[in-house]
Amino acid sequence: MVRRLTVFLLFVFVFIRVIEAQSIIGTLVDDDTQQPIEGATILLQAADSAYIGASVSGTDGVFILNNYVKEYCLVIQHFSYQTKRVLNKGMIVDTIRLIPKDYVLDEIVIKSGRPFVRVKDGHLEYNLSVFPGSRMATNAYEALVKLPGIQENKGVLALAGAEKLTIILNGKPSTMNVGQIETFLRNTPVNRVEKVEVMYSAPPEYHVKGAVLNVVMKRSDNYFFQGEICGDYKNQYFNSGGMNGNFRLSISKAILDVMYSAENNKSMEYMDLYSKHTLLGQIYNIEQNEQLRSKYWNHNLRTAFEYDFNEESHVSISYTGNYVPFRHNNSLTTGNYQIGNVDKYINTRMHNVTVRYKSEFGLDIGGDYTYYHSDNNQNLRANFQNGEQDYFDMKSGQRVDRYSIYADQKHRLTRNWELGYGASFQFVRDKDFQIYNQVVGDIYTQNTSSDLKETTTNFYVSMNKKSKTGASFFVSATGEYYTISNYHKWAIYPQASFSYSRSLSHMFQLSLSTNKTYPSYWNMQSSVNHLNGYTELHGTPGLKPMTAYSLNGNYVLKQKYIFGH
Repeated sequence: MVRRLTVFLLFVFVFIRVIEAQSIIGTLVDDDTQQPIEGATILLQAADSAYIGASVSGTDGVFILNNYVKEYCLVIQHFSYQTKRVLNKGMIVDTIRLIPKDYVLDEIVIKSGRPFVRVKDGHLEYNLSVFPGSRMATNAYEALVKLPGIQENKGVLALAGAEKLTIILNGKPSTMNVGQIETFLRNTPVNRVEKVEVMYSAPPEYHVKGAVLNVVMKRSDNYFFQGEICGDYKNQYFNSGGMNGNFRLSISKAILDVMYSAENNKSMEYMDLYSKHTLLGQIYNIEQNEQLRSKYWNHNLRTAFEYDFNEESHVSISYTGNYVPFRHNNSLTTGNYQIGNVDKYINTRMHNVTVRYKSEFGLDIGGDYTYYHSDNNQNLRANFQNGEQDYFDMKSGQRVDRYSIYADQKHRLTRNWELGYGASFQFVRDKDFQIYNQVVGDIYTQNTSSDLKETTTNFYVSMNKKSKTGASFFVSATGEYYTISNYHKWAIYPQASFSYSRSLSHMFQLSLSTNKTYPSYWNMQSSVNHLNGYTELHGTPGLKPMTAYSLNGNYVLKQKYIFGH
């Protein structure tokens, strides 16, 4: 047995020596430092310059060419060294020394461009770190306004070609209202945003309909603390301003975000009204000038805690609050019909708590609760040109309780197919009232009190596929059962998107979206709101949600230029 093992080991040794004898072995070193050179390319050529083989030097500078050639030429190339040609015979090559290159840049400007937009899964994805407009922006909100197709009007962002634009954070609807989202983004540095996704047709797992602007924040596993404090001052008729602060604390797998802002708002504007009023067959020319003033403190607070179990599973809980303890609105009207004065005092507060969990097997569940309370007191005094007078005091209030839950699941199938399905449920209870006191004059007043209950149940199924040819498509159908008071409605909302990238220079996108707009609770009341002695705002009870369908197309040229309709 020992004799057989000895013979076998001798055979293996001889075999290895034969293999090595048929290989060309050499070593590369730096001519100055004598250190081995890694990553050099060695080309093996015959005497007539015909290509035979190639190799790459290792960390020790050694290279091996498994070819048997009597006479050959070695061509050694490396980015940091001068190219060298070596003529040789035999399998062993002496140590080859390479001479480093000398780089002298004199008045040379090197320019490079990184794409800032690409079509991905049927939507446009912007990289703010390289987007030209974000370089001049001091916060995330200013960077969003500079994106192609995004327009801003008094703090409300709109997308060209879309009926309505909803802003969401990290792929889920935000519990903040429009003003709070603006405040949050204005207090968020641009470098805290990883990317921005523009969708003309939002996937159903986002639980919003129509166009969506998804702001994805960066995540970090490092230990760090980052914060900002800023203030602003402005003067337009009045002195106003505020102070904002935020900080982020990251500890291993946990992240804590806190944002607080306090703004002292004072504003004044003028409105001119010219009306040809017909009464009993006679036309009256009405001219009036209205001065509108507003003064209040607005407090916003948001805290969010996130914990990562692993790269694909995490849980988050957040609180969002808005407080306006005392808001005074004044309307002073003068003209050829009446002189009126309206004072309105408003006290509002809103609290929201949200909990979300995402698992590593594709399950995403969450829920939130919102409480809103408003107290209003209003009094009107109007003196008409004919000597008559109108006067009243009015007290009103509103309380809203909203509960919502959702669950989403995704499965990756074969051949790049993906199946998604989920459901959501929302219940809202709105209580409001309006009571008039000390009514004087010929004025129509009506006390109202309502208790509205609204429920929305959604369930959906979606399919999407990515092709190796550069094409991808997404299609979904969402069923909804909506009730408010005595109104009940079943509806199905289709959504679809298609994108195709023949190359990085030419990308196409086509999307079909469904947008649903719900009327506000105040608009659905039968109340009458007197803006002044002449103008009244009447409620429209019986309003129903509105559904709109839109088709949008975009062409992206060289990942920089967007043409859409």
